[in-house]
Amino acid sequence: MICDAGIGDVVEVSGRVHSVTLHPSGGVESFEADVADDTGIVHLVWLGRRRLTGIVPSRRISARGRVAERDGRKVIFNPEYELTIPSAG
Repeated sequence: MICDAGIGDVVEVSGRVHSVTLHPSGGVESFEADVADDTGIVHLVWLGRRRLTGIVPSRRISARGRVAERDGRKVIFNPEYELTIPSAG
């Protein structure tokens, strides 16, 4: 659960991609996604990336990495991730 992820903890979180953003400005560009579950939101940041195939709004994702804080928000930089394949039916 995202709400249980503490700053400095290595966690695995799962949820839906709420939004994606590309930050191409200034120093290092980054591809960013807000992921939400029923308990909160975590901001995922991949430094040096312009896009990641399949990471789009409403897609389910699991991500693993160390939680940091940026601008008062929980963030995981360069997380390992796995997209959840929707079940047929």
